Amino acid sequence: MRKVDKQRLSTPTGLTDPQVIQTWDKIARTGDKTLIRDTVYKDTYKDAEGKTQSRVRDKLNEVYHHKCAYCERYCKAEIEHYRPKKAVAEDPAHPGYYWLCYEWTNLLPSCRYCNTEGGKGNQFPIMGTRISAPALDAAGNPDKSTYAAHAAPLLDEQPYLLNPEIDNPDDYLTFEINPTRSGVFIHGTDPSRRGETTIRICHLNRTELALERLAILQEAYGQMLLMINFLITQGDLKDLPLALGLVFRQLYDYANDDTKTHTLLRKHLIGSAAGFRKLVAPMFSDPDTRELVILAFDARTSPS
Repeated sequence: MRKVDKQRLSTPTGLTDPQVIQTWDKIARTGDKTLIRDTVYKDTYKDAEGKTQSRVRDKLNEVYHHKCAYCERYCKAEIEHYRPKKAVAEDPAHPGYYWLCYEWTNLLPSCRYCNTEGGKGNQFPIMGTRISAPALDAAGNPDKSTYAAHAAPLLDEQPYLLNPEIDNPDDYLTFEINPTRSGVFIHGTDPSRRGETTIRICHLNRTELALERLAILQEAYGQMLLMINFLITQGDLKDLPLALGLVFRQLYDYANDDTKTHTLLRKHLIGSAAGFRKLVAPMFSDPDTRELVILAFDARTSPS
């Protein structure tokens, strides 16, 4: 998961169509969820080959780079409602956030494993007081100024589920190597347990994710090991700090390339001495080599 700025994009035109707005307002006034259409919140169209596509997904791909908002894997995204539109798992009496069915700030791209394959679904636990109906103005019309996920009153619900468009994942998540070195696992760090709850809801430690993170760590380690072995064959390690500095620079560039997968992990690998010592250094079993790598990292020139 990484921080994403979606507000710089305009709302997809299909969500602002006058007929859509009219039906949307009716849904909000009546609570009639049978009027909700996935073709609307996806803003579907046929491409040149006659295949059904989604303008909403196209827009989301501009800022998410074809990745899931939760696990950061490449995917053909499902259009996920951050606040579920028809039911809330934690509150059977709640009708769901039906009035947010076409709200742009409530739509995220998600892979099916984080969303529908035993993932988030209708889960949406909160710490505050849950809102169960839309706000209406004096004339009885829905007040759409209250629909934004990043503002009151919805933000006052204090959701447990992290939202990459609102929350900074660095404040809630960290990584650890499995003791058997069979995977890299993600853990929550905040006392409120928002990080841990998000991990649980979206199954962010499922096997394929742990293995993919391990592969990224092994790639970083492998680049350093190749450079060290090359210098050893030359019989001189005096150029090690400079040589590894080039590797660190490349890893830093990868970490700041939003098109890459698992960018949060990449930043933890190279962004701080603590992260480097925790994740990369232990990969070197030889203590002398490990110490050389740590010294080179500490001596590096800041990439910024």
